[in-house]
Amino acid sequence: MKRTEWKRLLRRWGLPALIIALAGFSLWQLLTRPPLETPPAPSQPTPAPSVPATSAPVGVPVTDGDFRWEARADGTAVLLSYEGDGGAVVLPDRFGALPLRRIGDGAFRDCGAVTAVTVPEGVASLGDYAFYGCGALSRLILPASLTDIGSWAIPQHVTVSCPADSEAARWCERRSIPLSAE
Repeated sequence: MKRTEWKRLLRRWGLPALIIALAGFSLWQLLTRPPLETPPAPSQPTPAPSVPATSAPVGVPVTDGDFRWEARADGTAVLLSYEGDGGAVVLPDRFGALPLRRIGDGAFRDCGAVTAVTVPEGVASLGDYAFYGCGALSRLILPASLTDIGSWAIPQHVTVSCPADSEAARWCERRSIPLSAE
């Protein structure tokens, strides 16, 4: 081939030829690369989890009877939902080996057949809408340990029983929720 023919071919096919050459080089690089080494196994034993072995893995919802709960990294449990038939409900103070510290957002939401709920001592938090939509709920017994109550957690038609000097009592007074002496 004459030099002018090469120039014409290069002008016409230059970019596609360059792309094909680069693609071929990249493929060659991938195929000839040595395999990745697997890291050596750790010589030290894995530390024990902070949550006791008798409880559920952190962040995994567990159904236990009428309750659905979840273990938290701090070694406590949160109640996610109530799945029972209703009536008077007494919450357990522990799920597995973990103490119950929080009633989650909407845990009893729209549980129309629940008439009363007793929250155990040690629970510090009620999530938003925890008892919202519980039309038959007439009595809620709250512990002195309760310090954080979320938005719309307690409906206004419910009579709350709690210690008079507690945060729950002050919260109910500010929202005109009926209080009953314990």
